[in-house]
Amino acid sequence: MLPKYGLLIALLVFSIMGTKAQFVFEAAGDIPVVSDSQILNFAWAGGLNNPQFSTIDVNLDGIDDLLVFDRTSSKPLIFLRSSIPDTISYHLDLQFPAFPETLKNWVLARDYNCDQKADLFVHDVLGISIYKNVSTSNFALQKFNKGKQLKSDYGSGEVVLLVSGNDIPAIDDIDGDGDLDILTFSFFDGSFIEYHQNQSVELYGNCDSMKFILADPCWGKIEENNTTNAVTLSVSCKGATTISSHSRHVGSTLTTLDIQRDAVKDLLLGDITFSKMTLLINGGDSSSAFITSQDANFPDSDIPVSVSEFPAAFNVDVNLDGRLDLVIAPNSQATEDQENAWLYLDKGVGDTSDFHLTTPSFFTEDMIDVGSGSQPVIVSYNYDALDDVLIANAYSYDNGSKISQIDAYVNVGTNSQPQLELFREDVGGVSAFGWEQLKITFADLDGDNDPDMIVGNEQGEIHYFEHFIGIVPEPVFVHNDSFLGPLIDIGLHAAPYLYDVNGDGLFDLIIGEANGRINYYENTGSVSQPEFTFITDHFGKIDVSGAQSNGFCVPHIFEHLGEKFLIAGSESGEVFLYSNLSNILNSQFDQLSDNLFSINLGTRTAPLMWNYNEDANPDFLVGNSSGGIHLLKGSVFNSIHELVDINPDPIVFPNPCYDRIVIRDAGIERIKLFNLNGKELLHSAETILDVQDLKPAVYILKAFYRSGDVGTVKIVKL
Repeated sequence: MLPKYGLLIALLVFSIMGTKAQFVFEAAGDIPVVSDSQILNFAWAGGLNNPQFSTIDVNLDGIDDLLVFDRTSSKPLIFLRSSIPDTISYHLDLQFPAFPETLKNWVLARDYNCDQKADLFVHDVLGISIYKNVSTSNFALQKFNKGKQLKSDYGSGEVVLLVSGNDIPAIDDIDGDGDLDILTFSFFDGSFIEYHQNQSVELYGNCDSMKFILADPCWGKIEENNTTNAVTLSVSCKGATTISSHSRHVGSTLTTLDIQRDAVKDLLLGDITFSKMTLLINGGDSSSAFITSQDANFPDSDIPVSVSEFPAAFNVDVNLDGRLDLVIAPNSQATEDQENAWLYLDKGVGDTSDFHLTTPSFFTEDMIDVGSGSQPVIVSYNYDALDDVLIANAYSYDNGSKISQIDAYVNVGTNSQPQLELFREDVGGVSAFGWEQLKITFADLDGDNDPDMIVGNEQGEIHYFEHFIGIVPEPVFVHNDSFLGPLIDIGLHAAPYLYDVNGDGLFDLIIGEANGRINYYENTGSVSQPEFTFITDHFGKIDVSGAQSNGFCVPHIFEHLGEKFLIAGSESGEVFLYSNLSNILNSQFDQLSDNLFSINLGTRTAPLMWNYNEDANPDFLVGNSSGGIHLLKGSVFNSIHELVDINPDPIVFPNPCYDRIVIRDAGIERIKLFNLNGKELLHSAETILDVQDLKPAVYILKAFYRSGDVGTVKIVKL
């Protein structure tokens, strides 16, 4: 049987040495990592740049867990909370259930229908849509109102409730009637806060209908300056329902809280280009807001908020003491990417709130996180014959300046049971060159039996660093581009990888680039003096850009059981897998998968095969745009029967199908649809599935019964 809340797994079937090997890849965390003498509890979480925090019970134990959505990588993480009150105790859930793949910009968990189960409010183009929490014995989400955007009556009929992608709205019960209302800055002007009142209770006597009217176009009677974070109080205004003649305020975040504990919502306001948050005190009542004072240096009782830019506040009970704490994080992607989650615990007593800064790096201080963008490589760095992990970053921010560097995590365990420890930051002093978007690869290019380093950068350039044996146990890398001859420049975002492609005993150079393709430079030199000759800019006919304008291809070649494979990371985050690399010049490589892991690893992935436990199965490290690393463990199974209990097939018709299928069987609680690689495509609590947008192919439908059984049937989509 499947675990209670499902396995976050990826199934891959590909041919190896003429046989069929079926691999399962699981997100793992079993390699200990130490930094500054501290064990990183969430080392392999994948990093966070612009985290957003909400509470939702994912494992259905009655305790709200933390959902952390990263705006940069469009990636959710789940941290399971312990039941011990008055403690900050979390466990990273590496097997959490699949969340929708289309999440973007912001995600807030709120219970819209008063069933004590948090639902997901998500940004959807220029508006908001909802995923309803339909969990019973298993965690499950379902599109609310068939995925349609929320609407509001602005005065002349219902239209889409407009929310800018730069903003984060406040979703809360503003008027105290039990249903959820919405505060957002006017889409047309950006200076006034709109109050969209939910009419569900007023019209229907319940809270689940999501029927809004623009009740107040100028909530709180305040106006925000279009170019600063200044707020004018007691203004006489009508709001804005047409595009303003002056420039729109380009970004604001809103968070409601009852800091006075008088059942009236106060407001925290964050603004783009500013580092502080403004507290706005509501001196009105639940039916008529009136902001009477402001604190532009919140909280004035402790260290004030000062994230690098565009703060957003999230009101959650972090330590399970019954009081709502605050986590403040930057909402801008071009900002501080390490000290980026300021946790303020509410240490007040009774009706008094008293926020105190506990850490500026909540959760992120327990992760491998090199800033923005990460690419792992394996090399023996400190001469002990053990596999070490070096990580190149795109950049990190230091007092507003971008720093790009390479960090070395050395293996202090064994090759079958590695333990990593941060040993050196800024390997080779590469940060001094001012390059950004670093990608690295190692091989012995000068014939002296030690690995030299090639560095690619944002400008598309390739740079050579010669390895010299320094004071053991650390090498010295010396920049010497002249060794490679004329500078290699492939365009933008060079991602080099050294590998003997043609089998002549010399390391050739393949280079991924921004357009999603791979360049191939054959080494026509010698063992001690390489000469890289350009062959093609479309190696293997690979293009990972897909529907994206750019692909940002990061290639890696590995061997398994004597066969060569190429994997490539991409802008979308999907990892591509190719085989049949034998004819390197004239053939198109066979694409085995366009989403190898079927797991949301974030965007701009950078994959690497590393069999870290020395078993018979490939494992992987994957970097991403958030600056962290994911560890994926591989294992083999012989058939799908090892993963699920196969019960009598549910009755499905029509099959084959064109646009929809009907599942007719008693006792079905929910259904899921997968492709043959094991990627979950659809899930629903309904017994009718809309499949018109799926490509013609064979799919696997799984029906989950109230009894706990699982039935499986193949579906043919025409």
